[in-house]
Amino acid sequence: MTPLVQLSSKSQPPAASAAGFRWYLEYGFRPFFLLSGAYATAGLVAWLLAYAGIWQLPTSWPQSAWHAHEMVFGFGGAAVAGFLLTAVPAWTNSKAVRGPALGLLVGSWAIGRAAMWTSAWLPAPLVAALDLVHLPILAWLTLQPVARARNRRNYAFFGMLGVLFTASALMHAQALGAVLPASLAAPRVGVWVLVVMVTIVSGRIVPAFTRNYLRLRAKPGESPPEVTAPLSLELATIFGVLAVGFCDFLAAPAALRGSLAAFTGVVLVARSARWGGLRSWRDPLVWILHVGHTWLIVAMALMALSGLADVAAGTSALHALTSGAVGTMILGVMSRSSLGHTGRPLQASKLTVVAYTLVTLGAALRVFGPLVSARGYTHAIIAGGVLWASGFALFVAAYAPVLTRPRADGRPG
Repeated sequence: MTPLVQLSSKSQPPAASAAGFRWYLEYGFRPFFLLSGAYATAGLVAWLLAYAGIWQLPTSWPQSAWHAHEMVFGFGGAAVAGFLLTAVPAWTNSKAVRGPALGLLVGSWAIGRAAMWTSAWLPAPLVAALDLVHLPILAWLTLQPVARARNRRNYAFFGMLGVLFTASALMHAQALGAVLPASLAAPRVGVWVLVVMVTIVSGRIVPAFTRNYLRLRAKPGESPPEVTAPLSLELATIFGVLAVGFCDFLAAPAALRGSLAAFTGVVLVARSARWGGLRSWRDPLVWILHVGHTWLIVAMALMALSGLADVAAGTSALHALTSGAVGTMILGVMSRSSLGHTGRPLQASKLTVVAYTLVTLGAALRVFGPLVSARGYTHAIIAGGVLWASGFALFVAAYAPVLTRPRADGRPG
């Protein structure tokens, strides 16, 4: 199997006198993983301050809509860009986007965020134009090599980029005063696109990384435990998640949504059981990916309870998908890829482990806190958000030197 993300041999080394900023634009994961981590912190802290009534966001959008948009299309959008810009050269054996082209893409993302942070003072059409320009540029830069290589296996990712763009555009249409029923569900559409991406990517990397770890741990002459990922089970998982997402978007009857979520949860459990996650607990870079996948199971269980048992768990299920599955998987992939693609040992530092722990605890508090105590709803949201944001702040502190300096082994990238 072709590695999901690896450096292309066709990448050209920069000049010997390259400064740190030049290295920052040598590969897509460098700026976008750092921006994703920083924005997870800044975006959530800003919303928490607004939620607590301490600060008024300088936006013309409702605070909840702004929060949903910026976590999906700001934080999530940066992570998706870093992933695709690093994965596409591996998929197609092509040159990586770097230098001015990468700088243009980073600038388009940053301008969009600036527009969303100052939308109270800008015309709504201008805010929409500045924010929506990023995804088309990302699609243009990454789709070309995939199309030239006829890499049909990964065309779906570009379809998902189109859906992400449409969801963001619908939210802006609502801000412009357009009365479109689909606009109300647009934030959830964006969430489900990220969830489907997480489902696909986890099926490719989690068993592969676990298998590699178990092989390294095996004693001489000893066969490592088997880790399998049957195609039929992968397809059932992906289509199950898609079906639940469509039902959520269409506001299908609760019984149907709950039944599909229960079925998909069972499939996810069967999938996870074949990956040997419990055997990987000694390697944080591996077990954090299993934790991210487990959040998918938790979300499906909560959706099943909400639909079949009339348990008020809808919001908790949503945040099991976002702060749990999406947030944890993004953190795990960014930290492992940052080390591997800069020629550093695949060993999690103590700071990284603390970051993993904080994000996991923050997600757990946000998901289960309101279910345990309705009176503590606000406190659970704030405390969970602080822990989650702190985890990503630690990621930035630990990986900024990694992402802004040359590779440790002297190779390009």
